[in-house]
Amino acid sequence: MDNQANYRDDPVFEGYVFPDDRDPGEPAEDVPAVEFLVDRNWVDDPRHRGNLPHVLPQIRTPPIELPVDPSVIVEPKQPRTFKDMFLEYSVRFNEYRVRGNKYRSLKQVVGAGDKDAWERYPYPRKGKVNPRHYKTKGIWAQVLSSDMQSLLNVSTPSLYDTATDKAARESYEWTREYFESMIGVRFETKKLLSYNDFHLLVRMDYRAEKDRKHRDFVLKLPSDGFESSAIRAEQRALRKVAGAAHCMQSVDVKELGIAPQKKYPFDEVDPWDTSSEESSAWESPADEAPPPPLTRRERIETELDAVEARIERHEKRCKERKKYLLKRRAMFDKLEEPDRLREDLPFPHVDAEWDLWHKDYIFFDFMENGDLEHLIYRLVETDTDVPNRVLWSFWLCLIKSCISLEYPPRKFHPRRRERFGNFDGRQVTAGSPSTGKIVGNDLFEDIPVPSRRWAGKRFVHFEIDPTNILIGGLDPSPADGEHSMVPRLKLGDFGTMKKIKPNKGNAYYVSKRIAGKYGYYAPEQFGIDWDHVKLSRRHGPEISEQEVAGNYGSWTNIWGIALTMWMVITKLRPPLPPQRSEFNMLDVQEPVHYCPLLLDDPKFSKVDEELRRTIAECMRHAPNTRPTLVDLFEQAKKGVTRHFEGETDDFIRRWVQSLIFDATIPDAEEPDVEMPDVDMLDAEVDVSDTPESDADMLDAEVDISDTSESDDEVVERSRARPNPLARRLRKLAKRSGRSI
Repeated sequence: MDNQANYRDDPVFEGYVFPDDRDPGEPAEDVPAVEFLVDRNWVDDPRHRGNLPHVLPQIRTPPIELPVDPSVIVEPKQPRTFKDMFLEYSVRFNEYRVRGNKYRSLKQVVGAGDKDAWERYPYPRKGKVNPRHYKTKGIWAQVLSSDMQSLLNVSTPSLYDTATDKAARESYEWTREYFESMIGVRFETKKLLSYNDFHLLVRMDYRAEKDRKHRDFVLKLPSDGFESSAIRAEQRALRKVAGAAHCMQSVDVKELGIAPQKKYPFDEVDPWDTSSEESSAWESPADEAPPPPLTRRERIETELDAVEARIERHEKRCKERKKYLLKRRAMFDKLEEPDRLREDLPFPHVDAEWDLWHKDYIFFDFMENGDLEHLIYRLVETDTDVPNRVLWSFWLCLIKSCISLEYPPRKFHPRRRERFGNFDGRQVTAGSPSTGKIVGNDLFEDIPVPSRRWAGKRFVHFEIDPTNILIGGLDPSPADGEHSMVPRLKLGDFGTMKKIKPNKGNAYYVSKRIAGKYGYYAPEQFGIDWDHVKLSRRHGPEISEQEVAGNYGSWTNIWGIALTMWMVITKLRPPLPPQRSEFNMLDVQEPVHYCPLLLDDPKFSKVDEELRRTIAECMRHAPNTRPTLVDLFEQAKKGVTRHFEGETDDFIRRWVQSLIFDATIPDAEEPDVEMPDVDMLDAEVDVSDTPESDADMLDAEVDISDTSESDDEVVERSRARPNPLARRLRKLAKRSGRSI
């Protein structure tokens, strides 16, 4: 968070008086005052509930007075054209690269009321690109990972409920009603695991009525409504990595007695991709690579008419799909009219065209050992480091997950037909002479023979981070003993996975620049190289020719797993702004990398030096200087066989048992409280009347005149109920010396 000094020159606070500027002997001026500045976005983030700073009771949000005449209000110009979008991204990533400030809005960056600010951004930059030249102004706060997540009490509303909280409650309640009322199967909703603006994760208990077979699942569903393009995108991505041993697999709903839904034909067409979808055939890639296609520039120079015609057809297809979606939206509007006669609306069993009752959700097997993020929490709490043998095992798992994105086992594994069947759908008998490891239904990833590596699929995950790396169980039966002591890691959350195609237009690569989570962007996204690319047009060839800017591929996934390992070793949050290693900056002959501490700080000397250097190489600025999957795979297979002083088999088993298996937190029982109607919540809780600060909240009057309980009974009941508001009030009261 910024302090007062950072705001003195900010035009947003022009005319405000700061505490240090006041003369104690003079009377207070009649101007708005800025007493304390706290990042309001940080405060409002539901993950920080219960972990708020001590300065909160003194927050003052300075009001910004509008002109008297509304006609003279100048709204900031919103980016609409491709050039506007490109320049806005340049401004935002310059803030990311230089200051690492997440919440500085574009208005604050370029000046209040400046409607054409990004158009004056210094673009294109002069001279040759050098990632060493720019200077970072933000201070890197080396923050240890800590569990900031605050789960939503789905049964009890709170004054601090956001729109996301309310939508999560509605979706959770719909989940109970929809799945627990199914005939032939028995579902029980056990716990809301997590939620955000896009989806919910709900733990479900399943028992079939025939054999009473018990199974734990995680249900992923939209956080608002029944349909989600992100969940449908994840379903398509999961089909691409089907059978991969180090990727999460969805559960076929037919195994649960649920009828599969038909294919959803209403998704919008990608406006940035003029090519058709990739074929999903199961044929193996040929042993001989086809001749290289023409580059984008060559096609524009030799086949301009064909390129223009293809763009025109694509734009027409986008417009037609939008019109179709508007018609479907009109049908939804009819469903939402309570007094309307429904004769013109299709019923579910005859709704062949509009599919108005479509519901998007995915079932996964429940991973009881959690994810790497929670393992890092436990490492911080217990002040424990990860043994080298475990680190190498984790590293091999992460490399295999990247292999599954470049060479999906469903197309490259030698024994894939034993798992998925032959081209005509017939299963192939197991025990064929072909090589390849299979455990159950899982195909273990491997690098294909050199003659087939040209056919890599170039899937990029874009969200590889510790929260999306799940910890599985042991595989004690295989003869190689790969996971006999250290559990297997699995990559999850494929909602942002994209197949990156070569020789596309500029807009295609720019649109993927913000894919992923803040703090985890790769140099291909945040690098200063973008500022040196002079674009000709939206569908021009310039970005497709770059070595760094927009050059996404398997090397981008490698950056993601390296940053994840950096967090596991250091137990720190990702560096913001991205930190170039001090030692690396002094040696101009070495490629620039963003791996601080591992090679500079003697604190991490206990970690195997070969692994630390490999991670640093994987976090280099230029993708063509990072190690390849082939080299990393061969190195990791040797690394897991190495022995380190004091790390015996018994020591590793005890460490894994203590930090992973025994550390699982049992599920808390959901309070058995009837869920109030959403309309009642809206009527009883007025968010606009919420006090601005916690100090004001203590003084706020609580109207309990409509209840038959006494004051003491109300207070006692609030203490007994797991209400985050009550806990927060008691904490503030204790701090201020009051009692409630």
